[in-house]
Amino acid sequence: MEEWEARQAAAVAPVILVFYAIIKAASESTQLIQVPRALLLALAVVFGLAVSLYMPSEGLISLVATLVLGYGLHKAGYLSTLSMLLVVGAHLAGLAIAILRSSELNLAPRHTPRRSYTSTRSSQTLQQPEGGHDIPPPKPREPAHDPAKKILEALYRFKPIKVRDEEDLEKQLYQYLTATGFKVERQPQITPGLRPDLKIGNCILEIKIPRRREDLQRLLGQAEDYLEHKKCLIVYILYTGAIPLTILERYKHKLEEKGARVVVKSI
Repeated sequence: MEEWEARQAAAVAPVILVFYAIIKAASESTQLIQVPRALLLALAVVFGLAVSLYMPSEGLISLVATLVLGYGLHKAGYLSTLSMLLVVGAHLAGLAIAILRSSELNLAPRHTPRRSYTSTRSSQTLQQPEGGHDIPPPKPREPAHDPAKKILEALYRFKPIKVRDEEDLEKQLYQYLTATGFKVERQPQITPGLRPDLKIGNCILEIKIPRRREDLQRLLGQAEDYLEHKKCLIVYILYTGAIPLTILERYKHKLEEKGARVVVKSI
């Protein structure tokens, strides 16, 4: 349903331009239509910016449709050069901001606090002894060694080259991590019927290039299965713009809430 709504959103700005041309053609010299025409043009600019910003792939479709329709309407005399440049410029601005936002996903992931199973007694307030001096709270324990830290650092440095599909990306990551010095296994069997893409030490790495929302739903189920057998799960997602960025971010947070470490890179 969300993908269908996204596809509909891509058509909003071009359709508004068509209505703009119809109104202009219906009454070229009437002063009363100046306000509705200006309003329609403003709506086309706003929708073009919003769709391109929040749904880059649909924004690109909207931009192409706007260019094709706008060129025809401009040649027919129903759309001025300035009006067309405003709508096209709004699309380009939205796409540029969306690209900058997607590049931010390549930075360090959002870490969700892990549950602590230490005794609650250490966190209780200590009673003040006689003499009025507070007893300082115990020093927090040093965090345990994180087996995923060096792997994550290596993954953020990795730059995929002309990826065709997930199998190709898996091969590139295997070669890169092996050359970096990690001991890597391809598609090891964790349990019967459960084979992640890569196993690096005590961590498993699942690779995904989501083309549809269903791919992310399936990834969420795979993560639950892996985490039943392995504490260290890293998910590597290559973002191609095929799905809205907001949907990707939502599933990234769901994976992190389950305990997975998520790396998102964009092409």
